Amino acid sequence: MNSVLVKRSFRYATVGAVILSSAALVRGQTTEHAEAVARIVQLGGQVRRVDAGTSSQFEVDWSQCSIKDDDLRILTSIENLTRLDLRRTSITDAGLHHLRGLEKLGAVQCDFTHITAAGIAHLSTLPVLTQVALGGPQTRDATLESLVRLPHLTHLDLSRSRISDAGLKSLAGNEAIQELILADTPIGDAGLAHLSRLRQLTYLNLAGSKVTDRGLPHLTQLRELASLVLDGTHVTDAGLVPISKLSSLESLALSDTEVRGTTLAALGELPRLRVLSLAGTPITDQALESLLGLSLTTLDVRLTGLSEDGLRTLQASHLNLTVKY
Repeated sequence: MNSVLVKRSFRYATVGAVILSSAALVRGQTTEHAEAVARIVQLGGQVRRVDAGTSSQFEVDWSQCSIKDDDLRILTSIENLTRLDLRRTSITDAGLHHLRGLEKLGAVQCDFTHITAAGIAHLSTLPVLTQVALGGPQTRDATLESLVRLPHLTHLDLSRSRISDAGLKSLAGNEAIQELILADTPIGDAGLAHLSRLRQLTYLNLAGSKVTDRGLPHLTQLRELASLVLDGTHVTDAGLVPISKLSSLESLALSDTEVRGTTLAALGELPRLRVLSLAGTPITDQALESLLGLSLTTLDVRLTGLSEDGLRTLQASHLNLTVKY
């Protein structure tokens, strides 16, 4: 998909984190910490240090490593562990038991593992856990029901999972969620009705889902929503009308949708809209006229029916506009 949006997934390491030599990673730390770092590296992982004021925080990346549940025992020796990436490993629910007691752990990524609803019980013991990634076919509706045990959850990635519309009813209880990724899931219009309770939601990614125009009115209650990704869905021009009610929207991705541009003028109701992606859609020069009144800074129109003359006209009225063509 050709979205100009930065994929705001929390799976990446904290900005400012650095991968250092073993000596730098253990300087000023305990012997147990040093031994744990050595073992993590021996198993193919990476340890990053983030300097935070007078203390240091640490992140462990074990993604795609051949680790076992018992290997997670050594994490209790990593001082100030704040982020853990277990993506694409063979870790099961039993392995998460070893995370109990990690009072600084705020982000865990478990995409494409063997973790199910039973493992969430162990995560619920982590007092500052706010970010969880559970993408992959192992995640089903039962897992969503257990997420209510994570009352401080603000960021949740369920991309490529097998959750259903009915399963999202359980998720509605996590009212603190701010960023939600449901990309490449079977979620459809009925599921969006359950998201209307997530009033603090600022980022919603529905790329590759089964969402159509019919479900979009359910999103109009999300007054804080600033970024919406609908790439690869069946949204048409009719869907732009309810989208125009999202007054806080700053970024909108409609790449590879069925939008032709007949109702692009409706986006003029979005005073904060700055980033718009229409890549891979059948829009024409005539549709561009509807964008003249917008204060866009970034526009993606790759693989569309636009001409160079049409783009020049648009750029003449938007001197600070970056166009991807």
